[in-house]
Amino acid sequence: MISGDTRYDQNVIKYGTGADLLVHEVGSARPELLAASVPVQRIIAHHTTPREAGMVFAQAKPKMTVYSHLVFLAGETIAEQTPEDIIAETRQSYDGPLMVGEAQGWVQKPFNESLLLGEIARVLKSNAGTGTITQHNPIDSRLTV
Repeated sequence: MISGDTRYDQNVIKYGTGADLLVHEVGSARPELLAASVPVQRIIAHHTTPREAGMVFAQAKPKMTVYSHLVFLAGETIAEQTPEDIIAETRQSYDGPLMVGEAQGWVQKPFNESLLLGEIARVLKSNAGTGTITQHNPIDSRLTV
């Protein structure tokens, strides 16, 4: 299942429960940046925090989770968080399997999402999964299989 841009949403849990793969976006900024910047607060308000995503993962219990569409915000004097930071924050609420793209990995490069999903489905199928990937848009609650 692919969440797309979303806040914490019960529909992601509902449709992602037991999925072979749950791909979720995440938005993160250091606490001092959030406290100092209303624009950063507004941007983060449109995304799921790592802790919230961890709560989704813990409730949905997918076989594998992947963060995509990483939103790391920084200020002039405040560095952006790192993948290690979001993993640590996610681990506050989730202890299952989790993959995160690196800055030079597929997340930052222009990539063909269909090819990526096809490769993930191939790996899941070879590991005795169904190879089925479901995409759900929680904004309008349509389900595409």
